[in-house]
Amino acid sequence: MGHAGDSPCRTTTAVSDTLGSKGTYRQRETSQDGDVPGRAAWWAITIDCIEPRRLASFWSDLFGCAVVEPGTDRPGWLRLQPLGSNGPFINFQPVNEPRVGKVRIHVDVLVDDIDPAVEHVVALGGADTAARQELPRGRIAVMRDPEGNEFCLVAPPAS
Repeated sequence: MGHAGDSPCRTTTAVSDTLGSKGTYRQRETSQDGDVPGRAAWWAITIDCIEPRRLASFWSDLFGCAVVEPGTDRPGWLRLQPLGSNGPFINFQPVNEPRVGKVRIHVDVLVDDIDPAVEHVVALGGADTAARQELPRGRIAVMRDPEGNEFCLVAPPAS
């Protein structure tokens, strides 16, 4: 995983291409840390959940990062600290109502090998949906966290 000071979203070039308003690509300047002047920054993903402590513990064990309380203005919330100094947070917001229907956004988790990662997720209290994809660019396993939120384990192609 990351090291202190590394960010998985760090821009490695000073100029990147972006789609312009007329459908043509144009170059945009970025700072050394990847910030684009006048643009939004990825700050956090917030997951609504019935049991924030249970879900935060699951994701903390999966990613190997600390869980903290974000502050007194967010009672009952928990937050996963990013591994990199500029990485986004994952917040766990307590709600009273259960999730209904398919969530339209999910987390992709990069792993070295699908099978041991699936076993690890199940051991932590997650579930294996048994859905798999074998693509030229890699292998994917669809999983569920303890509250049923789907996420994908993504590994390099089998050698």
